[in-house]
Amino acid sequence: MKYKCSELPGYCLMCNFNTSCVYGAVVNVTCFPRPGVYCKDSSGIAQENQTSQTNSSDFSYPMNDQTNYLIQKPIVCRFCHQLGDTEIVCIGRTNCRQPNVPRSFYETKCEPFPHILCLGRRVFRRMVPCDWSSVYFSVVWELIVFIWACG
Repeated sequence: MKYKCSELPGYCLMCNFNTSCVYGAVVNVTCFPRPGVYCKDSSGIAQENQTSQTNSSDFSYPMNDQTNYLIQKPIVCRFCHQLGDTEIVCIGRTNCRQPNVPRSFYETKCEPFPHILCLGRRVFRRMVPCDWSSVYFSVVWELIVFIWACG
């Protein structure tokens, strides 16, 4: 399945960012699909340099791994690690090691949602506060199950 070029997720694009843009300003960036990523323009025509036709009438295989389709996108000038919590997803260990510290953190890996473009690396580390209520709840629940099982 091919996406429309304008709808490709951020991790499928190579963009020419101006790193001297003003933080928070909306700027236009020029992007191209990454090598090996193919897309359709708004008319539904596949955008690739060369194709080799197969038996199927509506699908073609690329001869090389470049698309030549230019994509203009407006973005807010900021690095990926500056995105807010509502624009990223963080995955990683959630084991908090300091139960007696009122405000402890753990390190996790984060990345922006696919539709968000930002400067810098898309995958970055972030310190996230421990959620002790969920930790205590799971420990209490495990203790209840253990006591019930031991009867």
